[in-house]
Amino acid sequence: MPAFNQEEYYQQVDREIRISISKFNEHLLSNSKWKKLVEQIVNNAHLFKKIEFKKVQNKEIGELFINGDTTFEFDYWSIGFEGNNSMGGWLIFKEIEYIFFPRIINSDKSFRKI
Repeated sequence: MPAFNQEEYYQQVDREIRISISKFNEHLLSNSKWKKLVEQIVNNAHLFKKIEFKKVQNKEIGELFINGDTTFEFDYWSIGFEGNNSMGGWLIFKEIEYIFFPRIINSDKSFRKI
């Protein structure tokens, strides 16, 4: 059984992201713009019931766990989130195709996109 090589794993993830991103016609947000956006979301976390995201590599929708106690260099860094999402593990900013904020809560407490 081959030993787990963390460097090879991250190189593979980076290749998958680059391949997925190459299919887009427009540029995605830079890390510095993501960091500024996350700072504003943290500052206004009380306004958001739920924050969802879609990764560029697949069609899965995940949830970001951001609240007023989320801190830079603990919960998120200059390149991404550390475990603050429903998919677990790191979520690199360049993996995120988009985020959305459901505004309507149905009677069964589920959220609906507008």
